[in-house]
Amino acid sequence: DLLTYGDCTGRCFGPQKSFKLPNAHSGYMLAYEGLHSLATATLLHFSVRPGDVPGHRSTAFSKFCDVLELDLAMRKVVMDAHDRRNEKTYRSPIPPLTHKEAEALITVLEFTLPKTTALIASAASKSE
Repeated sequence: DLLTYGDCTGRCFGPQKSFKLPNAHSGYMLAYEGLHSLATATLLHFSVRPGDVPGHRSTAFSKFCDVLELDLAMRKVVMDAHDRRNEKTYRSPIPPLTHKEAEALITVLEFTLPKTTALIASAASKSE
């Protein structure tokens, strides 16, 4: 499921750092996909599904940031990553990324993973 995918992605970067990524691009894209999985899991938790229309990922990320009450700096990292993916990846190869950019996105993933897990777990325990 999506939360598990986000968790597996997060574990690559978490305190145990399961493996070292070969370059900034790999870390950045894995973190982006992990965040997208967490954003989608969060929306599905509220029985909301982003449609397959233009802007659906942007909406999913925006709502995800709202639900987890991310600060402006983290929101910027998430939305910049989404914009970079949409503006570049569909039209041309993604431009070179710095390790600083990758680390910023990985930091957001590490921060949001436990918050998303707790959100979904708390609702699951209430329904039992």
